[in-house]
Amino acid sequence: MRVLQDSLVAGLAQDRIEQGSPVKFRATRYRIVSASSLCPACGAWTQVVALVVPAEGQETLDACLHYVEHIPESVQSRVRALAPWYRLTAESYWANHCEHCDTRQDEYELHCEPGGAFMPAPGSPAQAALRLSAWDIPEPIAAIAGGVSHDPPF
Repeated sequence: MRVLQDSLVAGLAQDRIEQGSPVKFRATRYRIVSASSLCPACGAWTQVVALVVPAEGQETLDACLHYVEHIPESVQSRVRALAPWYRLTAESYWANHCEHCDTRQDEYELHCEPGGAFMPAPGSPAQAALRLSAWDIPEPIAAIAGGVSHDPPF
């Protein structure tokens, strides 16, 4: 039953990729980037991750995905192994959750606001705490995301 369910979900996601969605990406490789962010709920520093893919027609990894709605099961498994706090929400997108209090971290704040973990502003706490780790994954990815940040500063 699980295989059938995964197949149906993958088929629906494939249809969304082909019919058009907010942002769609296909690549032969991707990167999982980890940073730290201050949790607004408990005040503790927590690990956060992002998926980075090559922008269309580019070889460099320069498109940071956020509000990720779909990633293949192989990518999900890898993310779960490396960052169990990055998981699917009730609203059907992948998001970081605080390692300490389990509060969902705001994707917009992490990716789009100057000073966010993936958009650190000079002199901000995020910039001071910026200690990125990255895992280059030489496997294909097809993703649907609600947003993308081009040319991330890492």
